[in-house]
Order: sequence, then C-alpha cells, then structure tokens
Amino acid sequence: MGLKISDSAKTQCGNFKLFVVLMATNDPKMHDRFVSWDSVEFVREPRYCEAEPSSSAGGIEPEIELRKYAGYMETIANLGFSFKEDAEVPLAQAQIQVSNNKNGALTLHGVNGYKVAEYDNLKDRTSYDDDWNSRNLPPSPVYTTDFRFTEAKLADSVQNFDVDAFWVVIGPSFNEITGDDFYAVTLSKKDIADANGVRPLEIIYYKK
Repeated sequence: MGLKISDSAKTQCGNFKLFVVLMATNDPKMHDRFVSWDSVEFVREPRYCEAEPSSSAGGIEPEIELRKYAGYMETIANLGFSFKEDAEVPLAQAQIQVSNNKNGALTLHGVNGYKVAEYDNLKDRTSYDDDWNSRNLPPSPVYTTDFRFTEAKLADSVQNFDVDAFWVVIGPSFNEITGDDFYAVTLSKKDIADANGVRPLEIIYYKK
C-alpha cells in the first residue's frame, strides 16, 4: 500500500506505543465511517538514538512528567477526593467530588477553587492516537502535554463523567511551566448504587 512511518521523535529513547488506525467507508461524504485501530508497544534502546540537540529553543512548552495513581471514592455529599492525600477526604480538603443522579449519570465537580473540563484530545478527529481513556492509557512516560485543554472551558462541574475520556482538574496555584496544581483523571469503574443512592467509584489519575 506504500505506507511508511514518519518518525518525528527519532532523537528519543525509551518506551513507545505505535498506533495503527484503519479507516474505510461506503459513503463518499464520510471518509471515516468505519474506524478500527490497534497498537503495539516497543522499547528503543539508547544505541539506536541520535544525540539530542545541544541548543534549547525558546518558546517550547515544557513537558512535565506525571505519575499514575489509582483511587477510590464514593458519591457522598460531604466527601470528595484529594489528589494531594491520594484518598477520599472531607469535602473541605478535596479537589474534586462526583455526584450521581437518579438515572445513574455522574457529574464531576471541582471544589475549593478547583475547575474541571473534559480534555480536548477527542476533538481532533484526524488523529486517534492520543484519545486516552481508562482502557487506553497514555504510554509511559506521561506528560502534562498529553492532556490538552481549553482554559476558557474550565468550569465548576462537567456532566457525563465516565470511563471513555479524561478530564483535567486545574487548581488556583496552577503553573503551566512547573505543572503545579495540574491533574488528569478518568473513571475506571462504577459500581451499583446502594439503598441510599451512594455509588462506589474507582478512578485513575495523573499528577506531578
């Protein structure tokens, strides 16, 4: 088919994940009606890499490395989750809270000055290789730049918190240079609500 790989990261070593996306259609007006993708992970050893350029160009957004965590929380009105404590805590100490309506839909809330928004990765329909979710996590190492967001869309809450996307959580002390007060979170599991309507949740999140 004449396919080839354009490797823009040939100076880098480490762990990589290669995505293959196949698109087909029977509708000339919709080129990606049927989409299928697969991936493979591999390691590029140092001996295969070119030396990194010695000059540092200005204006390049820094890549702040993030670590992956798993957490547990419930949809209880006076509790929330603290990324700083890595645990469910009283609401006054939390950064996020999740509420559950009568239909079972979840809403993610930022609390105590924190704002939330769904990440922008899904909006680029020409590229599927960074559409992260709870089943397709970004390959390590993970950086703040793996979770794009629009500052103007940050809000106190966002509906439809679920397993199929990531959400960014931005705090009052957010610093885009250092990555402080930046978090990315997705839902990994939601259990059935109890008699009081409380629903146990498991989350995956990234922080510096």
